[in-house]
Amino acid sequence: MSGPAQEDATVNEVSTVPGVPSVGGRYFSVYPIQDGTDRLMVSWSQCRLVEILADDGDPATDDVQIVPCTEDRLANVIVIDPDDPPTPVVGDLFVAPPLYGIWIYDPRDDTQLPIVAGEEGFMFTEVVSADPRPTPPVVLDGLNDYPLDVTLADSGEALLNIRSVYDFDGAAIVDIPTVADPSQTLAADRLARFLRIEKAVSQPDDDLRDIDNTAFGVTTQFGMKEIVGYAMVEPDGSVMVKVPANTALMVSVLDENGHRITQRHQNWISLAAGQELKCNGCHDANTGVSHGRREAFESAYAGALDGMTAFAGTDEMVWPVAAVGETMAEVRARVTCADASCSSIEPSMNVIYRDVWTADPVIAANNVDIDFLYTDLTTSSPTTVSCQQNWQANCRSVISYESIIHPLWSQPRLVTFDDDNDPDTPEVPLIDPVTGLQVNNNCLNCHTPVDPANGAPRVPAGQLELQDGQSVDEPDHFHAYRELLVTDNLQVLDNGVLVDATEVIGQDVDGNDILAPISNGPPPLRVFLGARLSSDFFDRFNDPTDLHFNILSQAERRLVAEWLDVGAQYYNNPFDAPAN
Repeated sequence: MSGPAQEDATVNEVSTVPGVPSVGGRYFSVYPIQDGTDRLMVSWSQCRLVEILADDGDPATDDVQIVPCTEDRLANVIVIDPDDPPTPVVGDLFVAPPLYGIWIYDPRDDTQLPIVAGEEGFMFTEVVSADPRPTPPVVLDGLNDYPLDVTLADSGEALLNIRSVYDFDGAAIVDIPTVADPSQTLAADRLARFLRIEKAVSQPDDDLRDIDNTAFGVTTQFGMKEIVGYAMVEPDGSVMVKVPANTALMVSVLDENGHRITQRHQNWISLAAGQELKCNGCHDANTGVSHGRREAFESAYAGALDGMTAFAGTDEMVWPVAAVGETMAEVRARVTCADASCSSIEPSMNVIYRDVWTADPVIAANNVDIDFLYTDLTTSSPTTVSCQQNWQANCRSVISYESIIHPLWSQPRLVTFDDDNDPDTPEVPLIDPVTGLQVNNNCLNCHTPVDPANGAPRVPAGQLELQDGQSVDEPDHFHAYRELLVTDNLQVLDNGVLVDATEVIGQDVDGNDILAPISNGPPPLRVFLGARLSSDFFDRFNDPTDLHFNILSQAERRLVAEWLDVGAQYYNNPFDAPAN
């Protein structure tokens, strides 16, 4: 192409070189007036010069005057070299500081009229115009298939529609049609089972609640979080679930144990009231593909193919003909919303699975129900009973270590056994022949530095201490919290005293051994890796050959796992943390 790449914005001849006069004045800012005239509001100063006057003998006055830029004066202006400034003499002319006022520039006839005149001692540098504009038409986000538009908005809710969690930036990580067919893939063999919705906890200003960084736990990286709810992932990886509107949310994909299987989602999303947000799937943080636009990549999942039959392997007596491209979650939403219950898109505060798709009763029997319920806890629940019974947009699970997690370790765990092999009769207590008391597999029986039976010092089982009390390393935390999450030193008994084990790492100049503590290795719970990769802890409760088998209930394991997955914070409510 030929010709200039830019053109002047105004008819004025403007120079931006410091110290050189600008005949057309100087502009500081510009803002368009939205009235269809193309006029501009500008901050502008006319060309001005400083003329040196004779000394009038009054030290309180400057012997200068501001004069306009005339042709004669411009011909005699002295351009100051900052490295060699001149000594002013009477009659010298220099560029004066700009005096910005607010003007309207009209490009239709290249005229400029003042609104606010420049004033010595002030700089009117920026201005915007508040113009009346017509309200743009509201286009609802495709909720016509589901009678939710009004009820969602009125309830402060929105709808999250994920096409398939098996789609990563347009590439399927599994054979989605095979996994989606219940006759080919059992539920237990599906990678993704649940979706967890989490919320960022806003932090108050320090003058309202000033807390230490230790309130966040062993790291501040994850902030504080609340759990909004859970949804079941359909066999094809699709999810449709209600979420609170105008809320900073993130999502995690979980396995059958309720453990996060994807990277920790660090990108917050927010939905307007009544909005349906559609996304094709999940994202790899390192690909550079946009996380904010559905059309950023093509979906790896075609959905229903022909619209003539129900999904392969599903019960055609229950599920209607699917429209071409529909996902299983969309079909369920269309069916359940037909009777206004919309039960399939209702989130739950609990982790619940029901097989609603399988046509073959033999296969259905193998797809066992999952119920990880807060109501099965014998300690405090992180949410209310009403939220568990009837989810609302303001329902939250708030899991803090001291109040929700730590009481698990001291909870009585009385042992019973089946003495008659009759499932209809209750099990009977297992009695300790020495104490005559029912055997109690309390965590503190083994995981304390002192044997509760005789008061003698000991190496705690697994080098893990779960007793009450503050940490020596961080007094703002319980000792047990640090034991679970922070790499510790190996401990040994030395003449009846529990001490850190040491090893020789060298010698000093006098030939004396230099000792250093021996690390105990990674902590039981790995906050940066999450529950799924903290198998040293969780696998013990699933292994029938391990002494820990079923000591923690499924509900308790779920509680610890979700707390760990969201960041293992010490507090997840800033108003529960001590104030400075």
